[in-house]
Amino acid sequence: MAVMQQIQAEVDRYPLVLFMKGT
Repeated sequence: MAVMQQIQAEVDRYPLVLFMKGT
């Protein structure tokens, strides 16, 4: 289930990336 943790980490980080690009 390590893959699920990796995906969750990406999902958690993605909104932050969008926020940085959006502002």
